Amino acid sequence: MTSHIFLIDTELQCFASLKIIETEKIHRPIFFSFNKKASHYLKQRKSKVIPLETKSRGIFRRARALHKNISKIKKHLNDKNIFYINRLDLIYTNVIIGTLNKSHNIEVRIVPEGTINYSPEDASVKWEYRAKKKWPSRISYGVTGLRIYPIEGERIGTDTPIVSTAYSFSGLESPYPKSKVKYISLPDKTSESDRIGARKALVVGQCLLKNSKTPKEVEHRISNEIENKLSSLGVTEIHYIAHPRDEYDCLFKENYKKIEHDYVCLEQYLEQNEYDVLISCCSTVLLTAKLIFGDRIDSISVGANIYPQALDSISTIFRVANVDTIDLDSVG
Repeated sequence: MTSHIFLIDTELQCFASLKIIETEKIHRPIFFSFNKKASHYLKQRKSKVIPLETKSRGIFRRARALHKNISKIKKHLNDKNIFYINRLDLIYTNVIIGTLNKSHNIEVRIVPEGTINYSPEDASVKWEYRAKKKWPSRISYGVTGLRIYPIEGERIGTDTPIVSTAYSFSGLESPYPKSKVKYISLPDKTSESDRIGARKALVVGQCLLKNSKTPKEVEHRISNEIENKLSSLGVTEIHYIAHPRDEYDCLFKENYKKIEHDYVCLEQYLEQNEYDVLISCCSTVLLTAKLIFGDRIDSISVGANIYPQALDSISTIFRVANVDTIDLDSVG
């Protein structure tokens, strides 16, 4: 008997996991969640969700939390166990896999959670450096019976032997080993001929000013260019949805209508609420919405090239998926 275990860490991962369950026709999936919003949504769907701990600080407190998480998961293991995770380089997920792999038959499948799944980066050197730097943690884990699973090759783990599958959204070629890639089926796309002009737009907020890593001038420049672009498109109705972890309402303008919603992620909200234009800086939803809705929506990225926290390859990723990209001159 096989257990299908989903370790949910982000809202988009939750959305993708439900698509995988539908595509693979998985019966009785088991959800363990680090994310309260995703847990709430899954419970509304009558799914059983078991919460996991992540907030513990200090070496031994973290080890104790990991043991509690592993004890919860062990109760649901069978002869074969398939874990669906977003990446292997997150310590909580990694230690769960590494520890359970000692005594159980474990297979791992990678669930897409955004642009990070399309920008592979060699993790071998970084992983070795972190391992040496955090040797007290490794000793404490070993003393308490925990194990870290070593990452080979790229950072999210697709080159490691334990990973059998790397899921990707249909319509965007995955950069990972072709023998492991499997595509998630998405709704049929509406052709461009079915649309009549751009009338309604959604501005997606981002945490551009989080931790003061981005100058306010950069946020203002991107925000103003978004407003100018929407004006040039003749958009008559503009909605705004803030990033759930942004306290500054980045990219908001007074003439935008703020939208509150209780969907698990924006991708799901967009399935139920139609827009002609989706616009932001470098939000993952610009990519996933284009893959899901195709020419039914104009997805536009503004100023990703001057946002210091954006992935170096983000513009290339967007262009491959037919997301319009507008580069801006550097500020100052």
